[in-house]
Amino acid sequence: MADLAFLTERMRLGFGADLVVDQVAAGLAQRGHKVTVYASYEDGTYADRPYRLVSFGVPVTRWAGTYDLRAWRQAHGAQLTSVHHDLFCAATPPFFSLLPSLRDRGFAIEFGVSDWKGFPLSTRVNFRYSQEMQQRFLFKYAARILPISQFLADELPAKLRAKATPILLGADHYPLADDRAATEIRQRLGLADDEVMILYVGRLNPDGQPYKGTAELMDVAGRLRAELPKARLVMAGFGTEADGDWVRSNGGVAVVNAPVDDMPSLFAAADIYVTASKWEGFDLPLVEAQRAGAPVVAYRAGAHPEVVDDGVSGTLVSSPDSLLNALRDLVLDPDRRAAMGVKAREWAGRFRWEETVEGYDRVVHELLARQ
Repeated sequence: MADLAFLTERMRLGFGADLVVDQVAAGLAQRGHKVTVYASYEDGTYADRPYRLVSFGVPVTRWAGTYDLRAWRQAHGAQLTSVHHDLFCAATPPFFSLLPSLRDRGFAIEFGVSDWKGFPLSTRVNFRYSQEMQQRFLFKYAARILPISQFLADELPAKLRAKATPILLGADHYPLADDRAATEIRQRLGLADDEVMILYVGRLNPDGQPYKGTAELMDVAGRLRAELPKARLVMAGFGTEADGDWVRSNGGVAVVNAPVDDMPSLFAAADIYVTASKWEGFDLPLVEAQRAGAPVVAYRAGAHPEVVDDGVSGTLVSSPDSLLNALRDLVLDPDRRAAMGVKAREWAGRFRWEETVEGYDRVVHELLARQ
């Protein structure tokens, strides 16, 4: 068995990349590997796990290049790359900066760099720097690149694709809630039995991450409710009370910073799941919703064609009007919703963390065999 180190910016509640690192690290530890996760910042969420979690605080800076340099200096000052680990997995910036030092002992997870349209200039500059630095320089030193979708693998420059192995994510980290739990949470949210609950899970703020499309989703939901008053949009996820007020002022139901224990019930309670995101490297909530039996509506963007069986487990669309039409059709047709929900559950059953960990384990053994 191998001695493995994961290098990641955070291990905190509510972040998809952090959940992925946790599930992969825990799965590899359960297979007998010795696993250490080095994180700049952690909040205790992942403290009691089968791997060792080490806080390795690299101060965040405004500019991505400075952040990379600080991580490199701090890691080398602490002789981190000299510590006896057989392999290092650089999961997020700023730790890709260590790949040139690690060479055949380092591999990378590729979560992608999101669509930066609509962001402030400084953010766009940082995103552009990160993408160019990773794809033109840092990733060429990785022994293997593990994109979380085929979409992200295809986005890599041709010279990097030969070392890319897409490994899709699991979605079975939440237990499935029963009908009683679903009914209870609907009552807590103030939804009547005859109302159709349309769920969105993710960032609530309409400005912080423009590609998430929450403002557009709110507009579409408002148009839908003007036609069909029993269609209720529930938006659950990371945000502030001001974000919650914005949701409520536009006719939605807000669940700000939804507790982890409520997530299975929220997914089980949903009649439909929707997102207006224009870019996703995977989109875990989209798969989590299907696993809970909710048909989904989303844009045909990013990795969505890989995680939705279009026309079977959900509907992929290309415009706000077609998003509205797809939602309207499902709200008006409960039999179709139910049939698609069954297919959604069957489809999402293939996204298992056991399969994801198996993929990582194969890569680990392959890289060890080279040494």
